[in-house]
Amino acid sequence: MQKLDGSRGWRRADGGPSSLVALAAALVAGCGPSTPAASPEPPATVYVLAAPPAAIAPAMPDEPAPPVRPRTQREWQVLEAGEDLSTAVRVRAREAAGRGLLPVLYVTARGCDPCQSLKDSLPDPRMQEAFAGTSILEVDLHQSAAVLAGLGLSVHGIPAFYVLGEQGRPTGATITGAAWGDDIPENMAPPLGEFFAMQRR
Repeated sequence: MQKLDGSRGWRRADGGPSSLVALAAALVAGCGPSTPAASPEPPATVYVLAAPPAAIAPAMPDEPAPPVRPRTQREWQVLEAGEDLSTAVRVRAREAAGRGLLPVLYVTARGCDPCQSLKDSLPDPRMQEAFAGTSILEVDLHQSAAVLAGLGLSVHGIPAFYVLGEQGRPTGATITGAAWGDDIPENMAPPLGEFFAMQRR
């Protein structure tokens, strides 16, 4: 229990300052200069690094286009009866072999319909491919009978193709119209192409 002790203030029963005095002291203290509150630190600046640029591949020089290979050479020569056929066959076979071509003696005859059909079909791409790499020496059966006999050839059917060696002598390899049916490119080209390809190996 607190009582008035004659002073201007209240004192607690234990002799300490009254709560009123304490309150006044607090108010006085509150009226004094206040310590300014610390300013908040500005937010840190965040730098976002851009992604590194994509590596640019070094410019490559334009690759040269593959060389255009010429179409495989082929030859077709008609040997006339007025020339020395034996010598012509021997010389031209040797020349063809020297150029990397397969010399072939082709026996035909006037009035031979299958022979004419074969000759008319030569511009066809399939026939051009079949005769690739060959040098054809065409002779007429009736005008070159002696030459054929001298080469040891006995012709039993035409059209007929006889492969020659480098010296113009038959190698024994031959193909005739019996190897295909109708004389049309789709029938003639496959067996002819296969035959010549085997002889060039």
